[in-house]
Amino acid sequence: MKRLSQVMLVMALVLGWTSRARAEAPLRPDVQKIYDEATALFNQEQYQLAIDKFRVAFGMQANPKILYSWAQSTRLLGDCGEAINLY
Repeated sequence: MKRLSQVMLVMALVLGWTSRARAEAPLRPDVQKIYDEATALFNQEQYQLAIDKFRVAFGMQANPKILYSWAQSTRLLGDCGEAINLY
C-alpha cells in the first residue's frame, strides 16, 4: 500500500508539472518517427518493444514527452520502481 501511495504521489507531481511546463521544442522528424512507432507499439500493449523505441528516441533528443511515455510503458509492464525513476 505504501508503494502505491508513492506511485500516486509521483504521478500527481508529474501531472502537475506537465500542466505547467513551458512549451517544448518540437521533436525532430527522425525522432518523431521513432516516437510514433513506439506509441503505436504502446497502443498495441507491446510495452517492452515500446520501451526500447522510447529509449532510443530519448537518447536522440531528450524531451519530457518521450520520457513520460517511456515511464508509462515501464509502469504498465509492471516495473513501478523503474517507472518512478523515469517520472
